[in-house]
Amino acid sequence: MAAHSAGLATALSPTIGYRAAAKIAQEAVATGESIEVLLKEKINIPDSKIKELLNPQNLLQPTNSSVKLETATMLKR
Repeated sequence: MAAHSAGLATALSPTIGYRAAAKIAQEAVATGESIEVLLKEKINIPDSKIKELLNPQNLLQPTNSSVKLETATMLKR
């Protein structure tokens, strides 16, 4: 189920930019294709990077300290 969630595209914004991620998400919703397949077709990102970006475990436990800090700051607002 996670592989076909358009919400996964939000994890792509830092790497491919918001507009490209939004287009991928929109196409996934319109066609029913997975985010991973669309990335392979539309954007030149190595398979290993795609797997890393879309790994649900990585999305739940970000290792980038700036992401954790930003998230903590947003939650305090």
